[in-house]
Amino acid sequence: SSSSSNSRTPSTTFRSPTSRLDRDHDQIIGYTEIQHWIYLTQLQQMLCYDTALSYWRRLRSRADVLNMGILYWQLNDVWAGASWSSIDYGGVWKPLHYQLARSFADVSLSVQHDLHNDTLQVHVVSDHSKPTEAQLTIRLLSLSDTSQS
Repeated sequence: SSSSSNSRTPSTTFRSPTSRLDRDHDQIIGYTEIQHWIYLTQLQQMLCYDTALSYWRRLRSRADVLNMGILYWQLNDVWAGASWSSIDYGGVWKPLHYQLARSFADVSLSVQHDLHNDTLQVHVVSDHSKPTEAQLTIRLLSLSDTSQS
């Protein structure tokens, strides 16, 4: 005789589509944690673009490189979902798009940490055809400093 139970019976446990099972810790990661993780990945994307764009813009006047333009991919989404775009499907700017506005400004400032000499190099890139005068104030803060000042 055959068994009457069906191994393909659907589970009676309902899980919201905005959560997933974390198998390593056997706990539910909720919507808030996923949204936080997505936001952090967008910040990481913004920092990667900022690093690359500021480097390429600094190369602009080097005779051996002659980099006179930068294009980036991709501007917007054609449907909702995670992607590299800087504007989401609903037209909302992601952190990357705000950084792009700063990175492609007529006058742009970037700071580079020279690991070999443990120094900071400050670079100013200007798209103006004439010299631009500006004042720069630098303040260094330590993330490990816990003193209240």
